Amino acid sequence: ELGFPIAALALQNECWHSADSAPTMLLDPEETKSLAGVLVPMLRQNGIATQILAHDHNYDLAEKATALMRAAGNLVDGTAWHAYGGHPRVLEDFVK
Repeated sequence: ELGFPIAALALQNECWHSADSAPTMLLDPEETKSLAGVLVPMLRQNGIATQILAHDHNYDLAEKATALMRAAGNLVDGTAWHAYGGHPRVLEDFVK
């Protein structure tokens, strides 16, 4: 066996950010659900247990992460976070 195990991957980096200065792509909760609905079964059918994370964005967007988990929480394993905006204390109230 070659390579190394991948513990987790995020579906989209900064899914709420769109800019002309860098390659970006908006991904709303329903699109995340659709993407996870295809990707997760494909991974599992091929024996890949890598955790799938959503959101992967800033603390000040915790409400959007909550909406995303309501839409796709049955498909993804959790959320990833950045510290560019907001404060990590929002995670105290964040529940999958």
